[in-house]
Amino acid sequence: MLQRFVVCVFACLLFTMCESSYWSKRRRIHSAVEVHLADIAAQEGARNSLPVGSDAVKCEIATSALEIATENHPFTNKHRNSCEHKTEFESVDNNLECDRWSECDITESDSDSDLSSQSGDECEPCDKDLQDGLVQWAHDFNVSHAAIGGLLRLLHSHHPTLPIDSRTLLSTPRSTSVASVAGGVYHHVGIQTALVKLHESGLLPVTDSISIQVNIDGLPLFKSSGMQLWPILGIVKEPAVSVVGPFLIGVFAGMNKPSSSSEYLHEFVSEVKMLSSDGLLLSDKVVFLHLHSFVCDAPARAFLKNIKSFTGYHGCERCTQTGKYHCGRMTFPDTNSSLRTDEDFAHMTDEEHHLKSAPSPLVELSIGMVSGFVLDYMHLVCLGVVRRLLLLWLRGPLPLRLSSLTVSRLNENLSSVQSHTPCEFSRKPRSVSELDRWKATEFRQFLLFTGPVVLKDVLPKELYSNFLLLHVAISCLVSPHYSQVYCDFARKLLMRFVEHCLSAYGQDFVVYNVHNLIHLPDDVRRYGPLDNISCFPFENNLRSIKKMVHSPFMPLQQVVNRVHEQQSCVLSVKQSPSVPLLKGVLHTDFTVCNHENAQFYSSVVTKDNTLSTKASDNCVWLRDGRIGRIQHIMQESDDRIFVTVRLFASVDSFYYYPLESQKLKIVCVKDLTSMNYTCLLHDIRYKCMCMPLRGNSFVVLPLHK
Repeated sequence: MLQRFVVCVFACLLFTMCESSYWSKRRRIHSAVEVHLADIAAQEGARNSLPVGSDAVKCEIATSALEIATENHPFTNKHRNSCEHKTEFESVDNNLECDRWSECDITESDSDSDLSSQSGDECEPCDKDLQDGLVQWAHDFNVSHAAIGGLLRLLHSHHPTLPIDSRTLLSTPRSTSVASVAGGVYHHVGIQTALVKLHESGLLPVTDSISIQVNIDGLPLFKSSGMQLWPILGIVKEPAVSVVGPFLIGVFAGMNKPSSSSEYLHEFVSEVKMLSSDGLLLSDKVVFLHLHSFVCDAPARAFLKNIKSFTGYHGCERCTQTGKYHCGRMTFPDTNSSLRTDEDFAHMTDEEHHLKSAPSPLVELSIGMVSGFVLDYMHLVCLGVVRRLLLLWLRGPLPLRLSSLTVSRLNENLSSVQSHTPCEFSRKPRSVSELDRWKATEFRQFLLFTGPVVLKDVLPKELYSNFLLLHVAISCLVSPHYSQVYCDFARKLLMRFVEHCLSAYGQDFVVYNVHNLIHLPDDVRRYGPLDNISCFPFENNLRSIKKMVHSPFMPLQQVVNRVHEQQSCVLSVKQSPSVPLLKGVLHTDFTVCNHENAQFYSSVVTKDNTLSTKASDNCVWLRDGRIGRIQHIMQESDDRIFVTVRLFASVDSFYYYPLESQKLKIVCVKDLTSMNYTCLLHDIRYKCMCMPLRGNSFVVLPLHK
């Protein structure tokens, strides 16, 4: 009976150390102990004629059980001296407190290696590969520790060298240092830590300097709680490495946003100043840090710069215009106000623009407080202006609102485009009845691709022409090529758009977002196309950070632990294929002349996009200027990849205002010929989106220009 008791206690110890929180462990262990004590006490008491609930019986049995259970246990032998002042029963409780083992100098690596009776150095090669695969799987699918622990216990009987605790497998830190700042808690991961890890992973080459872009934004965690995170994210801009995504620099957690920007940014500012002056060591070379820019939404920029909000009279960050309060909104109708400069900001020339509190802590850094804070077009244009236009057409004043019949026609047009949407788009067009649930990528897709097609003959001519001004201007500023060629032209179009909005929609439409369109070309001229200075990559990373929080208990510590787990191992990075990757082997098509020995495929993946024989992914723009649809993808015996294309006979501009659309590679095509043209894969210049217009006509827009 006594042996059964010892086995049960030890089994509970093993199970609870890997499964539950500290207090759950205590409750389960005490419950199991009490049950078995009562059972043994009843039998021993009957044998020795002692009362069943006698404390002497319980103490004697517990002492004997403890001696047997811990006689050969490495935890007890190793740390008996450090805990000898405690009673045996207290020592059992403290050994069960896996979160407090550090009080007795017991580390997690010690405990897990002892429990599994194996050392990490003794792992067989096959088990080491399995262990690395499990780590990669856990990170890729954001698997909870409870699920990982359950899987490890199942695998342990077949692979004894595997750890049985998820924390050992993932190298979870035993403790997380947090500081109470600005009304919440903060942990600083560090820029240097992230850059060193990227370099060790082979993703960051060594150069004289590294330029990073910084993003700061609020992240609400739960609908039923005000708890929110304010992470500081960075991304490497120079040297340009496409596979390196945003990394975490620091994170704040609280029920509200940080109450003080100085406290919140203190460690960040100190580290940037140190790395800018002293540098960091990468492969025996000192590399200096430079700040590229800050990319944030308008409320975050106002908080970081300690300036008036965008709803204030002096809220414009780029010009000295004084806003006008109209119909319950702060508007900025003037398009010719004098511009702010970094020097004016440093000297606080416009006192009404700054808050009366202390200046921003970022003024200590070598970055322009005006030019260094770019206008993010994800929030400004996509979630701002485009969404506002659609809401005005659907729910605005009656003179501007579209009829229900017109809205139905618009939804039909959007529905007809769904089957023609290339796989590069994360979402297909959906009805405007779901406008409140549209994401920023859907508004971007509407503005740059589908909008001009689905709105044609739906909007009144004046409003459609006004929309084309915005479409052409942003199309120019997004393109790596046209952003330099047509930057000044785009500025004129945006100024005309704002002026037309005043007459078409009224002064109350020209709020902060609409007004700041005229300042976008300044950032493009300084930093390049809009995609270089947008929040899109950071927003994707914020979603990943939110998934790291599995419970409302200590969300900051959960995020920090997951980040440290990722940094403790070398993770695979999804990269574009260096050579075209063929997929979907098809039977040989003997109808294709001169290619009898070729192998046919359904698709080919290049570093830029995916080409296929499907209608949504087969429209291409050739280097000689011709446009057509891919019919066959084939590879010859000499590994050359060919495509056969049916060409369109007629190519013309889709619109002529505010410029001829052919200049932006946006055309209307029709009359698909019956002849196949065969060319090399290299002869394809662009993959295109091909949308039906009317009859046999299609509108073609290249995905990359």
